[in-house]
Amino acid sequence: MNAERLKGVVDFLLARERKINIQQALQAFVSALNNLVGSPTHPPYQTEVAERLTELDNGVRKFYNQLTPAEIKSIEGIGGLPFFSSELVDTLKDAVAQNAMTPAVVQQRTNELIGKRQAFLETLTNTSNSLTQLGINSDSLEEGEAEIGFQIPRDIFENELDGLIGELRAIRRIIRAFSELATGSVEPIEVRQISTSDPFFFFGLDVATVTQLGLVVVWALDRWKQVEEIRKLRSETRKNKSFSEEEIKTFFDKKIEDTVKAAIDQKTTELVGPADGKAGRKEEQRADISWALESLLARIERGMTVEVRFLPPTASATDESGGASGQTEDFQTLSELAPQLVFPAADAAPVLAIPRAEPEKSPRKAKAAE
Repeated sequence: MNAERLKGVVDFLLARERKINIQQALQAFVSALNNLVGSPTHPPYQTEVAERLTELDNGVRKFYNQLTPAEIKSIEGIGGLPFFSSELVDTLKDAVAQNAMTPAVVQQRTNELIGKRQAFLETLTNTSNSLTQLGINSDSLEEGEAEIGFQIPRDIFENELDGLIGELRAIRRIIRAFSELATGSVEPIEVRQISTSDPFFFFGLDVATVTQLGLVVVWALDRWKQVEEIRKLRSETRKNKSFSEEEIKTFFDKKIEDTVKAAIDQKTTELVGPADGKAGRKEEQRADISWALESLLARIERGMTVEVRFLPPTASATDESGGASGQTEDFQTLSELAPQLVFPAADAAPVLAIPRAEPEKSPRKAKAAE
C-alpha cells in the first residue's frame, strides 16, 4: 500500500466515522451501563442497556455491509477491522453474556474498548494530517468517473522487470479488447494510481468499459467456483492409493481445462456472437475476447485481483434529455458487482497456462482491411 492509497483508506474511515459515529454509540452504551451498575436490578436500566447495544450493533453492521471486499481488505491492512466490524459488538455481547450479574465488569471492558478505539481514531487523524502536510493526498474521483485496478502477484513476473512489462502489456490488451466491445473503439488508458508490494495499477476508463470488465471478472470468479468443485474431487481422489498421481493429473486437470475452454467459448459467443467462418474484424474480435477471458482466468488462478472504484454522478448532474441514463445504469451495475469481487487464494499448482500474447491488431486497421 503506497502513501496515496493509505491516505485514501484513512480519510475514508474518518469520513464514515463522522457520518455514523460509532464512538458516540459506544458512549451511549457505556452511559446506560453506568446507570445499571448503580441499580443492577432496575428493569428500565436493563432495557436501556439492551437497546443501546442493539443500536450500536445495527450501526456497525450497516457500515460493514456497505463495504466492498476490497475496502474490507484495506481496512484490515491497517488494523481497523476490530473497530469497524461486528467483531466490536461481538466482544461486548460476549462480555454481557458472561457477566450478566456483574455489569461493572462489562462497564470496565467497554471503557477499555472505547479507549483503544479512540486511540486508533486519533492515530488515523494524525496520520491524515501528517500525510497532508507532506503533500500526499488521496487520489479522489470526480463525479461520473470510474477506474479499475489490477493487482499483479510478484510470483507471476518473478520480480523481473521484463516480466512486469509483459504483464502490463497483457493487461493493456485485455482492457483494449473490452473497451472496443463496450464503447465501439479503443480508448486511451489513463494511469491513475500505482502501488508497490504486489504491484497494484489503477486505470481510468469510460464507465462502460469498467462495467464490462467488472462483469467479466465476476463471470471468471463464478467459473472458478465450478472448478473448485473439481479440485476438491481431485484432492479426495489423491487419498485413494488405487490411483497414481499421473492418472489423477491426466483425468482431473484435463477435466478442468475442458470445463474452462467450454466456458470461454460460450462467453465469447455471448459477447461477440457466433463464429461465421468469414475472415474479418468479427473473427479477430472473437479471438481477442477469447484470449482475454483465458488470460483473466489463468491470472486469477495465480492470485491476481481486480478492484473497481467509481463515484456516480448526482441526480442534478443528469441532463433533462436523459443523456446520462445509460451511464446511470452502468454505475448501478458497478454498485451491484463490486461486492462480488471476492478472489480465491493463489493456487500453488495452477492448471491453466497463461496464454501466449499474440501481437495486437489495431481495430482501425482491421476495419480498413475488411
